[in-house]
Amino acid sequence: MEFFAFIHSLLRYAVLGTVAVAGFAALRGYLTKSPILSWERAAAIIGMILCHVQLVIGLLLYVTRYGSFEEARFSQQVRTCFVSGKWNTSVR
Repeated sequence: MEFFAFIHSLLRYAVLGTVAVAGFAALRGYLTKSPILSWERAAAIIGMILCHVQLVIGLLLYVTRYGSFEEARFSQQVRTCFVSGKWNTSVR
């Protein structure tokens, strides 16, 4: 799992870069009212693929660490926070 954690950590920069490039290309195209170019479409698709890979690896790491979403140590704290509106550190 160390390998997946390393890939997950490195992949965030690729996701950030491709989504930024695709976003700026889409904004430029919208403001200039120009058609979508093939490299702009490719950047958006690559960014989408990298986001999904990042999500799957993150879920894989989460599930292998806790076994399920209910076994997470902080799940009771998160539920208490949303119900009461304040963070309760005494719940373990």
